[in-house]
Amino acid sequence: MPDAEILLLVRELRARAREISARAETFNDAEARQRMRTLAATYGKLAATYEKLALHVERRADEA
Repeated sequence: MPDAEILLLVRELRARAREISARAETFNDAEARQRMRTLAATYGKLAATYEKLALHVERRADEA
């Protein structure tokens, strides 16, 4: 099983990405809205990176 702490972080990062994305849609300023969308995408990418890390940790544990 992947590391539980890493998976918790992944869930939190994805939740933050959704929150930021939803908030971005409330902005009237197009530039601010785009910056928020970019920030949300960055949180999503970070979550994906940590998810890969969790799978790597799992594989290493299985090999040991």
